[in-house]
Amino acid sequence: MKKEIADKWVEALRFGKYKQGRTLLHDYNNNSFCCLGVLCDLGYASPHNSGAEYIENDPDLAKMCYLKTKDGEIDILETTLAKENDNGKSFEEIANIIEKYYEEL
Repeated sequence: MKKEIADKWVEALRFGKYKQGRTLLHDYNNNSFCCLGVLCDLGYASPHNSGAEYIENDPDLAKMCYLKTKDGEIDILETTLAKENDNGKSFEEIANIIEKYYEEL
C-alpha cells in the first residue's frame, strides 16, 4: 500500500463523513461503511453489498489491503481490519492499527 493511500484512508476514518457499519462494504439501507468500504469509497474501487469477498476478487485492491508487521506480512482483510471492524472497533481504533503496522510495499 502506498503511503499516500494509507494516509488518506486514516484521515477518512478519523475525520471523514463516514458512518461506521458492519459486515458490508457499504450498506445502502443506512448509508454506513465498514473500514474497507471507506477505502473503496475513496476511489480505489466501487463498494458493493458483497462484503470483503469483493476486495479479495479485485487483485489491484487486494494488493493495497496488506500491511506488514515485524513478523512479516499480514492480510488485513481476514486477520485484522475486517474482523476488528465487525467485532466493534471504532474507526479511530482501526486508523491506529493502520498507522502502527503500515509499511509501503
